[in-house]
Amino acid sequence: MRDRNLPTTIYRPGPISGHSETGIFNRNDFLYRLMQGYIQSGMAPNGETPLDLLPVDYAAKAIVYLSQQPETIGKAFHLIHPNHASSNLLFEACQAAGYTIQRVPYATWYQKLQNIAQDDPAHPLYPLVALFSSRQNTTNEPAQTPPEIPFDTTQTYTYLKDAPFDLPPLDQTLFNTYVKAMTPSQSSPVLT
Repeated sequence: MRDRNLPTTIYRPGPISGHSETGIFNRNDFLYRLMQGYIQSGMAPNGETPLDLLPVDYAAKAIVYLSQQPETIGKAFHLIHPNHASSNLLFEACQAAGYTIQRVPYATWYQKLQNIAQDDPAHPLYPLVALFSSRQNTTNEPAQTPPEIPFDTTQTYTYLKDAPFDLPPLDQTLFNTYVKAMTPSQSSPVLT
């Protein structure tokens, strides 16, 4: 489009998570399936992963807001949460919701994953099996520093600073909301 001299604006979203108020997720989303798999199996690998999730409601509002600003035409916007959160917040939210998830060495968890691949195609982790490696995290140490954000978000958040909505923090409240939304009600079938 740009090579035809048409006005083009680029929006590049990173990992999109559930709605910040309702907690509703795309059920086929990687993180949703991973958490459902952890909950259903009662097991997750040791270690900590930095998360830079952007709630879907914020991402949608941000794109609409940016698209309505005439001065943004022709620019590129990277929609990535500027502040990482620890994956430990998800496990704390699971614990608060009454789910016991045993943290085990990666090799133990990977073996469980292999068993799921052979025996249970309905398991939430089944579609993700090929994404995990058999190599072990031998240190089981949490990341000391979060990885750098792969794209510069300065322009994005400069243009969003006057937006009439706030960026939801990646905090315990948000992760509690997500886990609560993953929990089936008394009349609902178990999520898979």
